[in-house]
Amino acid sequence: MPENMIESRGLRRIYKTKKEEIEAVRGVDFTVDAGEIVGFLGPNGAGKTTTLRMLTTLLEPSGGDATVAACDLRTDPVGVRRGIGYVAQGGSTDPEARAGEEIVETSWTSRVSGPVNARPCPAGSAVV
Repeated sequence: MPENMIESRGLRRIYKTKKEEIEAVRGVDFTVDAGEIVGFLGPNGAGKTTTLRMLTTLLEPSGGDATVAACDLRTDPVGVRRGIGYVAQGGSTDPEARAGEEIVETSWTSRVSGPVNARPCPAGSAVV
């Protein structure tokens, strides 16, 4: 099992409009050790969702480096996705869904193959 499950160094995301560049995430550095539980807090617009979208390979970073579950975000995005589980806080199909139901629903809508059960994350995997 990797020592650091998540490691981010200088992670950045810039959105370009016709008139300007908007820096949504500015050089995020942090490390999450194996077995550690972390809360990602900040005011609205601070870049929390953008950072998580980058760490889950749903959005390409504009700069910096990160590894998740011992896989490089840029060079091994498939390995990152194999090693993590991610269910976003918002966007549920059912606002009253419990966590386990949300995981099953998200896996179904994301076309995850094989049986899906709400269970603890296996050793060597990251929960983002």
